[in-house]
Amino acid sequence: MQYVLFPSYSNTFGSSLNTRSFSAGSGFRFGFNGKENFDNYQDYGFRIYYPSLGKFLSVDPLTKVYPWFSSFHFAGNTPIQAIDLEGAEPKSVVSEKYRTNLPWSLPPSGDDPEGTEEISGSIVIVTYKFTKGSTHLLSLVSGIAKGEISRAEIRVNGGGILPTYDPNTGGGGITFPGKNNTYRINLTANYFDKLNNKFGDYGYQDNVIAWLDMMSHEIGHVEDIQEIGKDKVGYFMQFAKEYAKAGSHANSWREKRAEIGRTTFRSFNSFVNSYYGQDKLKALFENKNNSDKDIVERLDQWWRQYQKKIETDTKVEETKKE
Repeated sequence: MQYVLFPSYSNTFGSSLNTRSFSAGSGFRFGFNGKENFDNYQDYGFRIYYPSLGKFLSVDPLTKVYPWFSSFHFAGNTPIQAIDLEGAEPKSVVSEKYRTNLPWSLPPSGDDPEGTEEISGSIVIVTYKFTKGSTHLLSLVSGIAKGEISRAEIRVNGGGILPTYDPNTGGGGITFPGKNNTYRINLTANYFDKLNNKFGDYGYQDNVIAWLDMMSHEIGHVEDIQEIGKDKVGYFMQFAKEYAKAGSHANSWREKRAEIGRTTFRSFNSFVNSYYGQDKLKALFENKNNSDKDIVERLDQWWRQYQKKIETDTKVEETKKE
């Protein structure tokens, strides 16, 4: 999905070569780009791909965004250097910032019929950033300045720093100092996988509320990075000490502080559901007709009413005590 092995020994557009055979056998379930093989086609989630033609059998959902491309083509018609992602991340919450291609190669082996060909390719890592709408909301609920949130970079877990949470039971995230004065947020793979695919009910790929719920906690750790410093080793050592002192991850005062943002987000979402209609916050972000400006203005309107309700509820409670 976000990490894609792209072997050079495949046919250009992923169809099989009759002159090649592999030890995995003809019954191997997954093929080109790691997608599941069916009878002469592969399921990319949002579209069915026909490798013999190098084309999809339906229009790209993003065709209006890229009018200069054919709406049926695969990977920009440049499959050697490009891949076709499922394209279902919550684009109202995050958008692609940049891609990194990490080359890999394997020496010739017995699986190569000719015995002389090196197998090579690249791993494509997609890095995301928050949209203006999600940046605004996360700033409201966490108290972190929008300028700081805009420096966050989001990836699926990878490399040497991974969330240890089980993606099959909900997964999680980890926030730490990034390069060039950025903040890195790694999420478990279920946040990049759609509902009822690999992770059952915990596929949050296009679940706006699940993403905002998690990020309203993770973005709170920006404050920890500012306090502890941007040295990764020192940062993680400090957290390890505090976890040990608290007796658990959840009891750490830094985790409790970050959790305030999530608690506030959940309270605000409940308020919107009650006063403006069920799933209105979700709909606000998912409606493609809403610009960033529309989302920010509506959030501010709802937030003002939310704050008024808190003030009213507080006064009522104080009156009761008197």
